Amino acid sequence: KEFSFKINGRLQADADSFDGFYTQNGERADETYFRRARLEISGVAFTDWGYTFNRNFTNDSSNWDELAIHYNGWKPVQVSIGRINPTFGLEEA
Repeated sequence: KEFSFKINGRLQADADSFDGFYTQNGERADETYFRRARLEISGVAFTDWGYTFNRNFTNDSSNWDELAIHYNGWKPVQVSIGRINPTFGLEEA
């Protein structure tokens, strides 16, 4: 429990196929792209200290969503420092 890590990820892809009615030139068209491609590494560095690294690799946004260090020594409170991206709503589900 003193040193641990886990690797997590998420990949969401969209694929569409249109017949000639929905395209400007009247011909069939296909489209495929990644909506989300994320890699997350988190764990415990010492007994009371943890970390979270979360990166988004999609075309529209290639950046770090979360880079944080956590102190868990004051249960049930967790103190976090860094870039934190809390999850709100159903968009992440």
